[in-house]
Amino acid sequence: MPMNLLGRRRFLKYGLAAASAAALPAPAFAYPDRPIRLIVPFSPGGATDVAARLWAEKMKPTLGTVVIENKGGGGGVIGATEVARSQPDGHTFVFGNTSTQVLVPAIMPKPPYDAVKDFAGVYIMCLSPTCIVVHESVPARTLTEFIAYAKANPTKLSYGTAGAGTMTNLSGELFKHLIGTPEITHIPTRAPRPA
Repeated sequence: MPMNLLGRRRFLKYGLAAASAAALPAPAFAYPDRPIRLIVPFSPGGATDVAARLWAEKMKPTLGTVVIENKGGGGGVIGATEVARSQPDGHTFVFGNTSTQVLVPAIMPKPPYDAVKDFAGVYIMCLSPTCIVVHESVPARTLTEFIAYAKANPTKLSYGTAGAGTMTNLSGELFKHLIGTPEITHIPTRAPRPA
């Protein structure tokens, strides 16, 4: 068979198939077909909540309505569990963090969700540093001064976090270990802002 005839046959075969497919009615698919639920597993006002609200505002032109629901408690476990148990239809998101997606599932004896199987990772949105801040009544203005004060007064100090097993809790415990002050008290709260 001459080469140009073979070329024409392929063109007609695949060209007609493509034209036929294009003529078919488009499937009725619209995403999202209802508001997006964005679960923030912490109370309002903390770093995770602020980042989630900024993201939601930027996504409204693309996704439409994004409803933020703060489900704080348990170091983020309550909110993350709700999303893990929701319909996997792409309409419920968790604005998780290292605590909810890595630490808590790793240190809990029987976590209520599997961070790998129950979620589909979308994107790492931001990095949030952990820092030490003290009330102005603490007579320390540098880290060196604070360590000296903490060693001299460990039972007078406490630190607050968003819950046991969170990044801030483990950072606080590491700090206590490194400076040799196990007496500093951990106070878990329902959210980082009150801490």
